[in-house]
Amino acid sequence: MAKTDIINLLDKSNIAKDLKVAYSFMLLSRGYTADEIKILDDYVFMVRKKGFEKVTKVNDDKAENHIRRKQKSLPKSLVCLTSTSDVYNRRDHTIYSLNGSEPVTKGRLVWSIIKLYQQEKNSTYEEVRQLFNYKLNLPKKTVIDESSLELLPPNKQCRFFFHEYDLLESKDGIRYAVSNQWQIKKMNEIITFARSEGWKVEEIKT
Repeated sequence: MAKTDIINLLDKSNIAKDLKVAYSFMLLSRGYTADEIKILDDYVFMVRKKGFEKVTKVNDDKAENHIRRKQKSLPKSLVCLTSTSDVYNRRDHTIYSLNGSEPVTKGRLVWSIIKLYQQEKNSTYEEVRQLFNYKLNLPKKTVIDESSLELLPPNKQCRFFFHEYDLLESKDGIRYAVSNQWQIKKMNEIITFARSEGWKVEEIKT
């Protein structure tokens, strides 16, 4: 019965978010601060069953058959935790510093820029939404208000910096979240905007 319950739990769509939250609590219990564990927000956790990896076509038929036999031998019920950030980092190793701050990843840089904009301009939420969702060439849901965020399913909520300490607040008292889903091709726009405001953005290759 316990085994069936665990399998049913692992099949639930919000299990990745639950594991991420549990991991956050574990780090907090070990003495890490809330600011230090913010790096977790730059990772998307997934749960997948082993044994279903796609076989890449190779020239050597014997090698390909060996790979297939090896994959068939993998336990079908074994669950592992991975992160898509590992895939992204193999393609782009750029991190960024804003006004001399500690280097951060793409998503955290965007969050920092919007936070700085909110602090300096003291804008209403509508002004922030119009600028970052429409006027700049950025994703249409770069920012989303808290009430709309709460309506999203867990697997979409985690696409934003949704933790309490990451929510930003506008001049008119509306709290909002910033997207953490960023590709390198969209970074030039937000970096150009930040520099036009007189802020220093430094790109760091690792």
